Amino acid sequence: MADKDEEICFRKETISKLLTSFFKEDKTKLSSEAALLMAEMLKIFVQGTALFLNYCIIIFAIMWLHTDNSTLFVFPEAAIRSQKQAESEDCDKVDIEHFEKILPQLV
Repeated sequence: MADKDEEICFRKETISKLLTSFFKEDKTKLSSEAALLMAEMLKIFVQGTALFLNYCIIIFAIMWLHTDNSTLFVFPEAAIRSQKQAESEDCDKVDIEHFEKILPQLV
């Protein structure tokens, strides 16, 4: 697993190729500023997702150590329920608080 201090970065060329692959018209251009902005947005998304997933994995590991092996199927259910909880609160992203709210349902 990567260190917490390790910088997440995306190459501008990779982002440009990814974005331009979805353009419908060949004449559509992508500015370098737009590619850099998208790279920064992806960086923020990946960092937030990584923190949330790390938290979920720790909770899942604790649950698994204290119960039988049937809890291996709880993790996908926890992700789905966390997402539904976030949607019910009109949130755009799933946060640790959403996971904590659904945790009693899984035990």
